[in-house]
Amino acid sequence: MPRMNGRGDESILSVFPPRAHTVPTPDGTPTIGSLSSPARPFGGFAAVDEQQPVDGVVKFTRAWSVVTRHLSPPAGLHRTAKFRSPSNEIKSAFHYLVSDDSSRSDLTTWYRSEINTHFQRDVAQELRAWKEPILLGDIHNVLLNTVMVLEKAQAIYLRVNDPLLESQDLFHDDFLQSLKRAVHALFLHYLPYTRLEIALAYLTLDTLKSSLHSENDPEFCLQSGWCHCTVALDIELLKRVQQVGLGGDLAERALALAVHDFLAGPAIQRRCFAVEWIARGTVAGRLKGWIRECFFPIIAEAMSVLDGELSHSIADKLDIEQMITMAMTCLGRSRVAAIYDYVRTWPDSQGALLDIKEYLSEGSIAVKAHLCSSFSEQVRRRLLHAGASTTEILGVYISVISSLKLLDPRGVLLEKVAFPIRAYLRSRDDTANIIARSFLARIDSSGQIVADQHDDQAICIDITREMASCALDAQETGTLNWADMDWTPDPIDAGPEFKSSKTDDVVAHIFGLFDHDDLIKSVTIAFGNHLRGTVDPELIMETKLIELLKSRLDVSKLQAIEVMLKDVRESIVLNRRANPQQHRTNFLAEPDAKEIAAALPADGITLHELYGRFKSRMSLPKFTAVVKLTAHKRGDLYYSKRNRLPLSEEEPQSSSHAHEEIQFDAKVVSGYFWPQELEKSQANWSLPGIQARKETYAEVFANSGGQQKLEWAAEHDTMDLELELEDRTVHLRGVLAWRWAVLDAFNDQGPEDADASKSSAGFSAAEIAERTAMPEDMIFSAIAFWVSKDILYQRRPGHYAILERRDLDVEQQQRQQQRHPRDDDGDGDGDGIPAAGDDPMLEESLLQINLDDAAFRRAAPMIEVFIQNMLKAGGGRSVAGPTGITMMLTMMMPGFSYGDDEVMRVLEGMRAGGAATVEGELWRIV
Repeated sequence: MPRMNGRGDESILSVFPPRAHTVPTPDGTPTIGSLSSPARPFGGFAAVDEQQPVDGVVKFTRAWSVVTRHLSPPAGLHRTAKFRSPSNEIKSAFHYLVSDDSSRSDLTTWYRSEINTHFQRDVAQELRAWKEPILLGDIHNVLLNTVMVLEKAQAIYLRVNDPLLESQDLFHDDFLQSLKRAVHALFLHYLPYTRLEIALAYLTLDTLKSSLHSENDPEFCLQSGWCHCTVALDIELLKRVQQVGLGGDLAERALALAVHDFLAGPAIQRRCFAVEWIARGTVAGRLKGWIRECFFPIIAEAMSVLDGELSHSIADKLDIEQMITMAMTCLGRSRVAAIYDYVRTWPDSQGALLDIKEYLSEGSIAVKAHLCSSFSEQVRRRLLHAGASTTEILGVYISVISSLKLLDPRGVLLEKVAFPIRAYLRSRDDTANIIARSFLARIDSSGQIVADQHDDQAICIDITREMASCALDAQETGTLNWADMDWTPDPIDAGPEFKSSKTDDVVAHIFGLFDHDDLIKSVTIAFGNHLRGTVDPELIMETKLIELLKSRLDVSKLQAIEVMLKDVRESIVLNRRANPQQHRTNFLAEPDAKEIAAALPADGITLHELYGRFKSRMSLPKFTAVVKLTAHKRGDLYYSKRNRLPLSEEEPQSSSHAHEEIQFDAKVVSGYFWPQELEKSQANWSLPGIQARKETYAEVFANSGGQQKLEWAAEHDTMDLELELEDRTVHLRGVLAWRWAVLDAFNDQGPEDADASKSSAGFSAAEIAERTAMPEDMIFSAIAFWVSKDILYQRRPGHYAILERRDLDVEQQQRQQQRHPRDDDGDGDGDGIPAAGDDPMLEESLLQINLDDAAFRRAAPMIEVFIQNMLKAGGGRSVAGPTGITMMLTMMMPGFSYGDDEVMRVLEGMRAGGAATVEGELWRIV
């Protein structure tokens, strides 16, 4: 049959109405041959007669026409659908169609087509907001409007309140259920699935957060020790969402996502579950109880609504233990994210570490791996860098040992996370020295380092505290004791380098940082330096340290330390024999009010700074009471009640004539065992009042027996001084004797001395060198030391005198300003530039420059040797740069603190002598 073109189609449609609007037969067509209406031609319209057999096709066609005309959706969405009561004919036709599977399927297909047409024409335009980005603040309104639109559309499509579909017939229920599934599928197909899930999750999360912060009292929870905070959800909205087909798997996933985000953030990040810094306990039990009593019931109710089942059946499906595990995981991850801070603040952070321990106990191997990787990353980023001091790293390492032992007593976690710290500590040159000095430091009753000759920056107080509380344990033999009934195998998850230890305390880990030979060497040097300055005749701490070392290390390698301790004990006995009438002045005696008042400067001082000078001699409460009696407080500073203390007639104005009160104490050391720095001194200066004591001591030593020869190491002599000046008393401990010799030169003349008048005028460095027979560089160093202690001051250019009163220096500056006034108009000489003698700060700077230059000249030969070896081994190098000569000297040469300019001076000297040459920027050895 030939196909008609488009114009033919239009002509046919103009004559015949569209198929969808044609009234089906038999309403429009008479029944041919029927005699039911004899008065009309062809019988007219036949009346329906149920008992008269009718052809099946005609019956289906008539039923289809009646039912489809009744079920056709009305146009529009906002008009209220009013369904008229169906007639018996419609009921019979509908029952006829839904009773047969084939006709019911056809009817369902037709109705779905009608629904699709109506949805695209009247409903889709109401949901156009989902085609554009939605702001977070508009999610609630958009979702609520969507539910309202879908409710109206569903009421039309499912023929709500239509008596035709209210029958309880089984065939009717099947038709309605298939129709409902089709409608819900249509809704879900049109809406963006992922965006709808995210919107539902955000709305649920926002509701949970709002309810949590609205009517709850965290203070009450903290006081009761249990969390009573309640949460709520919009159950009515969730019901409406489920009724329009947006529930089920979609809404359940959205709810699960909201619950996870809620537990990971707002639920645990509040005061109810904050770290217990005071009680130092875990909050895990409180969190588990809150999940069971307050949180789980509301989630179970929401799940039952979204799933369309009873609450108790949903509660059976939900695993409360799984939700508790989820909450503990979120809490543990939040604690692990800041584990470095918790380790550093140990033991105050014990509560947070107990929370992490609960997290590890409920987790798997992946949880432990996450903790190790997170902690290692934080340590690498925040600790293992050049900006952290070795003392700080050692303190953190001690805290790591203690805290990780709490998390895992077996030591597996400690072995994994502490390896980078140990490797970094081994790479630092001063680690062993700091450890050794920390072994020998003293702590007071408050747990602080005693102010002694120690440098606080070179002592790790955590190691000192551990040594003070450490018990003597049995020495590790490294062999397996077959009779040990407490033996346990290594953990199954331990690494290949894991090694269990019988003595697994902090001290054992410190000893394990280095090879024992290197550690013993550093301890020997530090122990010798400590014994030289100790004043404790009992040597209790030193004896305990040696016993501890003998219990942990090889005894045969500790011979030098034992000999040094033996030498000091014998020295104490020799001192008593050489000075039987001597009564040593105890410089650690408790200071009196006069001494504290004398220590108050004229420009004021804070209580903390002032107490730092006396904290080893007096407790803080008693010291504060004395300060209140002797000083005035203005703001944060304390000032003396009397600017100048009156001198009594019995008090000498200087300590230079008190040689008869000098207390002498010598230590005999065995040169073979003590550090090699105690070499024989080549000094030829004399110490006033000391030489006679040395001769007496030498006689006693010779009479004590033995074949040892006594030689004095004068360069290492130290003195404890008490200087009585006009307005203050100064106590100094451990001052090198050659520095005291320079100061004593200012008072080394009697009343008959012809140079007595020069004492008030001051001495120059050359004059001091003549009087003491000392090198000039040592004199400059000693002068700088006494100037820094406010004992000497520059009275006139190049001449120094004793600063008996602090105001002398100020008066001298005023006289110099009056003697050399400046001309503001530019006519005066000097052009506004002060002379060297007019500015004491400038003089002090020039003095420091001279001292630095003298020190550099002494170090230049050694620097030249290092440079020659470096250039011979590595070839040409430039001075500057990361691999330059200066940087390499800084890393290789101990005590090198010079810059590129000083290195250039050495290289230029080498080139002048023919030892080096330069090509561009590269220096080479000839």
